Amino acid sequence: MDNKNNNIGDPIQIHIINSPLTTIEKRKNDDPVHIQNYKKRIKKQKFKNNNNNNEKSNLYSIDDQVNLENNKKVFFNIATLNIRGLNQLKLINIYNILKKCNLDFLALTETKIGIKSVRFMAKELGITEKYVIQGTIDNNKQNSTGIVLFIKKQIANNISDIQVQLGRIVKIDFEFSKYNKFSIISIYNKSGNCKQAREEQQTVSQLVINMIKIARRNQQKIMVLGDFNLNFGKYEKLKNRNVRIDNQFSIFKYLENHNFVDAHKSLLNINDQQLKESHSTFKNSITFSRIDYIWLSENLDNILVNAKIIQDDCDNTDHKLLLVKLDRKELFPQPSLLNKTIQSFRIKYDYNKLTNENKEHIKDITKAELDERIKNFTPTCIEEKWSIYNHVISVIKKKEIEYTEIRIANERADEELKNNIIYRGPRISPKQVISHTFGRLAHFSGAQNHFL
Repeated sequence: MDNKNNNIGDPIQIHIINSPLTTIEKRKNDDPVHIQNYKKRIKKQKFKNNNNNNEKSNLYSIDDQVNLENNKKVFFNIATLNIRGLNQLKLINIYNILKKCNLDFLALTETKIGIKSVRFMAKELGITEKYVIQGTIDNNKQNSTGIVLFIKKQIANNISDIQVQLGRIVKIDFEFSKYNKFSIISIYNKSGNCKQAREEQQTVSQLVINMIKIARRNQQKIMVLGDFNLNFGKYEKLKNRNVRIDNQFSIFKYLENHNFVDAHKSLLNINDQQLKESHSTFKNSITFSRIDYIWLSENLDNILVNAKIIQDDCDNTDHKLLLVKLDRKELFPQPSLLNKTIQSFRIKYDYNKLTNENKEHIKDITKAELDERIKNFTPTCIEEKWSIYNHVISVIKKKEIEYTEIRIANERADEELKNNIIYRGPRISPKQVISHTFGRLAHFSGAQNHFL
């Protein structure tokens, strides 16, 4: 291309030099066989691209209820479902639910199958690669009992204790740190309204209450979930009429008295006296009701993010899936790495400034505070009692007595000690230590002879 003599605005002339390569390409483009092969390649590429696009669109339209937020590690997802007898086909559908909802913990009730059989089927489907399976069943009443739990392996590593009762209750304790303990109690209560059924319901309820009491003593966060087979609306009617509460409803009474929260009733504003079908957890051809629940202790209510009642589209059961989302960061707080060193302080109290009136006042408020603490939480051993006493005394001292904080200086290495032969010894060979020692002795003896 030569444009030296062109003025601005004049068209630029481009000179193409014929070469063997361009001649070959021209012949190739004129060849009908080459043109036909080229069209085939283009057609194949278009077909391949269309297939890839269809696969991508199908991935995002599997389930409309699944949100992209499930893929983020910001929620701790817990669910429960009455499966009405677990088999291999239903387990395939359960596996899809585990993946779609990104569940960390799933409790299936009324499974009617041994735990070994579930583990065998789950291994074939690949569920055991990500989940640990626990559960219970009463072998004498296998057709009417059974609970199976699916727990993500990352969470299962923190299991500290497992308790089972009657093939109807499973209590799993998690210990994430010394002060971060979590207990999940899964329940499948007896169904029916005959005398025998009511007695068994009362027994199961009392066992659960005893487990909750132990968990509260251990200062655990507590969740109670599953198929209670009890209608909260009936309990509310008895309570509102100020009449005696039946023993079978004692579980509801205990949970309310100890500030537990019904997650779905709280977030979805459920009215059990005028229950909507969308708020029901059980439905058959005749009626619908709410008999499945997820209850949270007071220290979990503030990290409750969402609660859902999801219809099972696969016709696995006549119950609905109950799902709650907790704030994972609040439930499992991660220790932050500090770059700066924390200054240490020593507290010095000015006891000399206290008058007799001050001392009596401090004694009175300390006694009142201790009485209040022990009233709310009864210690079971001397360690718990001492812990309460120690905490109350330290809090009231800081509040009522003047004090000064004295900064403790950070210790620094002694440079003179570093140069000492004992400090340097491990860093040099034994041969060097011996030669150095004998050299010092020879020098000392020579100095002695000089003065003698």
